[in-house]
Amino acid sequence: MEAKHKNMLIVALLALVMIMAVGYAAFAQNLNINSTSEVSSKWEVKITNIAVKKVMVGGVEQDDITGTASNKTTFAVDEDFPSTSATINEAGTMARFSSELRSPGDSITYDVTITNSGTLNAKVGDIQFEEANATTHCIKNGTTCLEDDPIYYGFTGLAQNDVITANGGTAHVYVTVTYDENVTSQPEANIEKDATLRVDCVQAQ
Repeated sequence: MEAKHKNMLIVALLALVMIMAVGYAAFAQNLNINSTSEVSSKWEVKITNIAVKKVMVGGVEQDDITGTASNKTTFAVDEDFPSTSATINEAGTMARFSSELRSPGDSITYDVTITNSGTLNAKVGDIQFEEANATTHCIKNGTTCLEDDPIYYGFTGLAQNDVITANGGTAHVYVTVTYDENVTSQPEANIEKDATLRVDCVQAQ
């Protein structure tokens, strides 16, 4: 009698396991998971505009100088004043400056706008500012210029690790080219100096 009960119990357990297995199989067949993933972020940080911010001639600031360089165009200051031009490369990653200064103390300051049109915040990495000809040009940014070079460049307004916010945030670099006011020997001809600016950015964490 006891063996019979044990056999019935085993049969019942086997039947229960089969019912659970069939139920799980049916559940698994009806369980459909549909998922669609899409990357919608956009990276777009470019130099978008250059404007003449300030022109000094003979120690006097000129208040009627205007000009901008956007969409890869070039501008030039009126011929009555120190000649200047600036261009933005097609990719919007580099700006080039060409300035002709006439007398000690003359200077031109450019306002360079960098725009983050993407959807990710950008952090400023390297700021590369280079003269076109190392033997006759120099850059002055908190350091001493070459003694035999009367014209020097410098920049302010943007520093490494600065963040340019997404969706239209902007940052500015102010580039100044100066004719050293301490020069005592005036060259026979006007001096023209070129320089390039490149700002590398990475995604801000």
